[in-house]
Amino acid sequence: MRVCIIGAGPSGLCSLRNILSSSKNFGVTLFEQQDDIGGLWNYSGAEVKLWDSNGNPLVFPMYSDLRCNLPKQLMEFCDFPHKVETETFASQQDIHDYLLDYANHLRLWPHIQLHSRVVNVEPLENGTWLVAVENTEAFNVQIYTFDAIMCCVGLNFYPKIPTICGVEIFQGEILHSKYFKEPSEFHKKRIVCLGLGPSCADLCLKLATVAKQVVACHRFPGGFSLGMLPPNVRETASVKRLSEWSVITENGEEIPCDVLILCTGYQPKFPFLCDSLGTANDDNDSVTNHLYKKMLIPKHPTFCFVNAHGLAAEFLSLQIQAQYFVRILEGKIKLPSLSTIEQTIAKENGSKGFNKTQKKLTKNLRGKRFALKDVQDYLQDLAIEGGFSDDFKHIPLHLRVFQWVIGRIFGSLAVYRQDQLRVLTPNVWKYKSVATKHGEKDSENIFHLKSNGQVTVKDLIEEDECEKKEKYT
Repeated sequence: MRVCIIGAGPSGLCSLRNILSSSKNFGVTLFEQQDDIGGLWNYSGAEVKLWDSNGNPLVFPMYSDLRCNLPKQLMEFCDFPHKVETETFASQQDIHDYLLDYANHLRLWPHIQLHSRVVNVEPLENGTWLVAVENTEAFNVQIYTFDAIMCCVGLNFYPKIPTICGVEIFQGEILHSKYFKEPSEFHKKRIVCLGLGPSCADLCLKLATVAKQVVACHRFPGGFSLGMLPPNVRETASVKRLSEWSVITENGEEIPCDVLILCTGYQPKFPFLCDSLGTANDDNDSVTNHLYKKMLIPKHPTFCFVNAHGLAAEFLSLQIQAQYFVRILEGKIKLPSLSTIEQTIAKENGSKGFNKTQKKLTKNLRGKRFALKDVQDYLQDLAIEGGFSDDFKHIPLHLRVFQWVIGRIFGSLAVYRQDQLRVLTPNVWKYKSVATKHGEKDSENIFHLKSNGQVTVKDLIEEDECEKKEKYT
């Protein structure tokens, strides 16, 4: 069997590793359009180094001095930890170096073809796949055939642009956060960031060092929540419309604005998919919402999307999905009939379906009600069905720490990257949270994965204070 992998980011590299680890001795080629592996983490400056076949520059959503918004322990493969000296919240370069080390250690390079952009994938009548690959230097195209496809291109490339009234009269600059590269370009500017997510949070801090003012406009449920903002940064209601040099919010406030930055996320697009797959390339969101196990095209289950939903703790999710698909290729997992698959997807897309999870997560981001049970159940079910659940007993621990860090981002924005996470044992992690106010003490919490799969969280500082009170009373 010959397997094609598209994309050499974390998902692609992990998929390649799992294919090569199989006892079935699969043939495999990974195609990557850039000059190095790493996907979005392969960034060496704002200079454009890659163009499409029409001569348009390709810009990737990365910028200088980026640091991760999740601890390194949530951004690693389970059998290949980061270096001890890497900080808890690693830099872009740390992650890229880590992926390079991973590829070197596991000898993945002979199966990786750089400067190779997949431009067309279509199923053939005999059950195989035709794959057209364009060389990004010479722009010549080669045709290959494969028995299975693993699509690992990620989600953060095609900007989602909202419709805003007054765009045609606005005299300032409008750009998506994808195109932000250097804060110095915004010196003394009046900035409005529309949206609330990791990109908005990061840009507020970055721009505060150079901009005259930064206003984050969003519809975050339960109030405004970034917290600990610099003096020239504030939050308010979302944008309703634009005037020549200002934005008018939904609560009627008029904010002077030189630059409107759209921190509105990305939309899934897979322009190389052919129409014969039954999906329209201008609406690929419907593709990812009509997958069996959030991975497989129902009528063509030898085509697998890895990490096409951007689930919580993505490194964990992509490892489980990749391993599950390899089990299918090995014949260790038997898929149900097409009618059963379609019924399962229809049920999931119903009122209580998994696709509602993303809205639930967004709605509950701020507080302790941030529910990850649907994600946990999904990942554990894949691991159990695939017969490798013993390798992923730590799923509840990862997701509980993920939830904790999200709570730190939205409320302690200015300081959370100074936090530290230590793995005491595989089942016991210690998280140190930097104090958010002067005079307060840092807090320390122990996350303990119990044998029953439950995770307990113990506040060490609070427990120590209670012991002191008991001692002197």
